[in-house]
Amino acid sequence: MVRYLVFIILMLAIPASASVNTFDIHPSHPYQGDMVVIEGYADPNEDVPITVIFKLRVPVEGGKCEYYLYDVNIPTSNNRFTVSATNCEKLDVSVKILIWLTKSSEGSGGTATVSQSHVPPGTYDVRIKGDAVEGASYSDLTITAWTSLEADSSGYFTYSYNTKPIPPGTFELRVGGMTRTVTLESVEALFGSEEQKKEEEL
Repeated sequence: MVRYLVFIILMLAIPASASVNTFDIHPSHPYQGDMVVIEGYADPNEDVPITVIFKLRVPVEGGKCEYYLYDVNIPTSNNRFTVSATNCEKLDVSVKILIWLTKSSEGSGGTATVSQSHVPPGTYDVRIKGDAVEGASYSDLTITAWTSLEADSSGYFTYSYNTKPIPPGTFELRVGGMTRTVTLESVEALFGSEEQKKEEEL
């Protein structure tokens, strides 16, 4: 679920971490829409869990919060995703294949969470929609995507994903037992905003 993450891959419970010795990210300073490649070394033939976690604040309007993710690609059914929303009495997470399919959860203590494993491979649009608690002006969403892959006989592993559905900002990347914070820049930061281009033309 989610337009190129559908959920890039999310987690509620993380399997035992493989012994990852090292990993690198290319490009090291990605822009939204880049294909990010993760490669590294773990124990030979070890299962390597990979988790991406990103957060964003969504405004509440008319008692509801809503957010869309587009072109989320799921390459394998070995996945798990979780969406958690604060200030939320009820949360609906919908995935569009031919029609919208929805999974819902009632909030507890002002936070609602929807989780799903083994999403079939494909490219999806995802809609996150919540009923806000009374008086709330925003909801903080946490989207967690999880998958795992097997290192080869030498311990080498590689994985790539498209960052198009991830909003610019900071996200957390966990590979095995190692964690790294990655900043995803906006396309405007690379090419300049429309306002900046107009100023340069004057």
